[in-house]
Amino acid sequence: MAHLIYTTQGEDSMAYVGNVPWHGLGQRLPENAPLEVWAKKAHLEWGVGESVVQYHIPGFRDMPIAFNFDNRKTLFRTDTMQPLEVVSKNYKVVQPAEILEFYRDLVEYHGWKMHTAGSLDEGRRVWALAKMEGSLRIKGQDVVDQYALLATSYDKTMATTFMPTSVRVVCNNTLSFAYDGQGEGCVRIAHCDKFDPKKIKIEAGLLDDTFGEFGRKIEEMSNIRVTDDFAVKFFMNLMHDERMADDYTDVMVDGPKAKAISGMIEQYGTGAGSDMVSSEDTLWGVLNAVTAWVDHDKPARTINNRFKAGQWGPGAAIKKAAWAAASDYMEKIAA
Repeated sequence: MAHLIYTTQGEDSMAYVGNVPWHGLGQRLPENAPLEVWAKKAHLEWGVGESVVQYHIPGFRDMPIAFNFDNRKTLFRTDTMQPLEVVSKNYKVVQPAEILEFYRDLVEYHGWKMHTAGSLDEGRRVWALAKMEGSLRIKGQDVVDQYALLATSYDKTMATTFMPTSVRVVCNNTLSFAYDGQGEGCVRIAHCDKFDPKKIKIEAGLLDDTFGEFGRKIEEMSNIRVTDDFAVKFFMNLMHDERMADDYTDVMVDGPKAKAISGMIEQYGTGAGSDMVSSEDTLWGVLNAVTAWVDHDKPARTINNRFKAGQWGPGAAIKKAAWAAASDYMEKIAA
């Protein structure tokens, strides 16, 4: 199966700064490269065009007659003319250039730095990731950076989504920190609505203490001591629809869920950063075992499928559930 991050003009449709991404794809850029360079090296200089949908029926003397399907339109790439999807006539497109342009004032005036940008599925999904100012340092050595991810799709698979995201430096694990409460910080714009960058930034609460609250929560997780038995039960409860009984040995059998649990146990015991004082035998370590498995070990047809699933798909759902379970446990022991 071809890479979701595909090759165009001999280059991957992605650009990045810093270390080579774990999937090894993309063009490396210097820090503070202009957005115009990002657009070129990430191959996001194309636009999304729209065309009427037609159907043909036999006519007089077998000459086909063309009719327009007025309630639908076709989206296509303006560089290759490749079709992307047939959508409703009310579908509002957010252009690739708008995804990058969203960050301009944040980069130029607020100290943000572009980190990654590109497209997936031959252009059906476009994203850009920027590093925000500030980092968390858990127990003095466990560094967690804050990022902001903006993505849109042209195939009806997702709304345009802005999501604050954390990256644990030691292992490159990602976790949205807009999971608790009502999802403050995460903004989704349906494709029937107008894309308004200023409104998104206000709704996302970029000036609020969202990241600070997240930091306080994971600092607390790093102070909660847990046993190996707790960790195993946490992973098993996460991967099964029903909570496991105290005796869970009978469910450790072969199968995707069992392999997932085994993978999380391995990450918890020997994964990158597992021996840090913030992680070893702590709830924070349990949570990071889940995110590490999702981002680096979860079975996928390609590494790009894993990337897509970990940010927006089933992998992201597992990380969200793990965050909720860890938060619930904190509230339980605090009560």
